[in-house]
Amino acid sequence: MRAYHFLSAVHALSSIEKKQIKISRIKDLNDPFELMAGLLADRKVRGAVQKLKEHWDKGMGLLCFSSYRTDPVIWSHYASKHTGVALGFEISEEFVIPIKYIKDRLDTPIYNNNALSAVNEQYIRELLSTKYVRWEYENEVRMYVGLDEGTQIDGLYFYPFDVHVQLREVILGAMCKLDVKEVRKLVREKYKNVNVLTARMAFNSFNIVLDQRSVRRS
Repeated sequence: MRAYHFLSAVHALSSIEKKQIKISRIKDLNDPFELMAGLLADRKVRGAVQKLKEHWDKGMGLLCFSSYRTDPVIWSHYASKHTGVALGFEISEEFVIPIKYIKDRLDTPIYNNNALSAVNEQYIRELLSTKYVRWEYENEVRMYVGLDEGTQIDGLYFYPFDVHVQLREVILGAMCKLDVKEVRKLVREKYKNVNVLTARMAFNSFNIVLDQRSVRRS
């Protein structure tokens, strides 16, 4: 499936050059309810989920994408106010987890008065794929990866582009100052079959669309 990773122009050039994408650490995600979407009034359940979250953070991270590239809000929040770039990837669907957005916290079923019985495999899968409804504009899809699958650089982890994460598009934001010709030159030196395009504001809607002139020249 095609999915998009939004980032600043500087980080996009680095990602293209080094053929890698940053692994987001669970502890650094911008949603404090990440992996804690269930009802946690029970102290034992709350403690068990918190320990799970800390355990996952030590060995696991995630690659974050959006299934849409037309929303101006996501460009503003994640691509440096439209001055950044969207990298379009073809990602393996068998490893993709689409996010479900909900208004109310997940029910935490407790069996036989055993609070820890709630923290089962099904419940954990739901925690890994559920967020509050106000994040819905992100249209997020994600891939969980082991930190040991990446390379550590200055305390950060990066996942190499591979058969499961293949770069296919480089889209410069509507206010991006990068020289599209220079970006095309860099991409052609490193890749085959990757299009370099530019985005613009739509004329008849609030969407961000591709500039058709760049499509013809890509």
